[in-house]
Amino acid sequence: MSNKSNLAVVQNISNNKIFVIMAFLGGLLASSVTFADFEQASNENIVSIGVGAKFYSAPYKGQDAYSEPYPILDIQLNRFFIKDLTVGYHFYNHKRVSLALAANYGRVFLDVDDINTKNSQMFLGLENRDAAVEVGFVGRFYSRVGLVEGTFYHDVSDTYDGTHSSLKISRPIPDTGNWTVVPSFYVNYYSEKYNSYYYGVSEKDNDRGVALITGTTVSESDFREFRPEYEPGNSGHVGFDLDIKYAFTNNLKVVANIAIEKFSGEVETSKLTEDKELITSVIGLAYEF
Repeated sequence: MSNKSNLAVVQNISNNKIFVIMAFLGGLLASSVTFADFEQASNENIVSIGVGAKFYSAPYKGQDAYSEPYPILDIQLNRFFIKDLTVGYHFYNHKRVSLALAANYGRVFLDVDDINTKNSQMFLGLENRDAAVEVGFVGRFYSRVGLVEGTFYHDVSDTYDGTHSSLKISRPIPDTGNWTVVPSFYVNYYSEKYNSYYYGVSEKDNDRGVALITGTTVSESDFREFRPEYEPGNSGHVGFDLDIKYAFTNNLKVVANIAIEKFSGEVETSKLTEDKELITSVIGLAYEF
């Protein structure tokens, strides 16, 4: 059961601050002189296991931010890998290029029971929107600028029956002692089916809502005007994330991450969403064997 958290400090980060950080780190990443070249380590087995907590700013109107226990897994055994909630197999490995088949458990969901009283009318008649199990591909290119990673996933759990994909560039900051700091920029693409499932309002949703207001002071026409049907198209979102590790010993490490994804267009204008960005953070302890 998820524990509630207000995440007030994280959620109050302004867009101006986000873009200042992105611009600064963008210049840092773009410098091919500052960083040494890096390549994919060959035949390197890694087993790092830990536990922590993950915090989410809630995208839906009236939904409080929340936290939950989170596995911190980074396992690489020959071609097989596990990274947190993603499991995969590298079917092609080269000095600078790798391709993998992967399965992933999605992060977005809506539990209408979590909506506060003030906003409950907006969600009348809506059903829960579940996280999905997805299968797809992960491709990596180890360039002189940084690690370029592309992903493509399709829902296989009959949840939203669509796709989403991403393109990401990251590079570790050098000479940080016991610290490992890796900033990343990414663009996420979400299909029409993905956005419709998580952020849309269908005719059936509104019919159920109308049935629930029958006998109240709210008329059907007022309700349908208040929450009109909404079918979002596909969308692309930009984001920034920062991975941080601190090594107490060669084996014991503190692991942290913060990610900020800016909503755009189809998601931002949905009646169901409130915040203009999704913020997630993780902190925990991991032991590397």
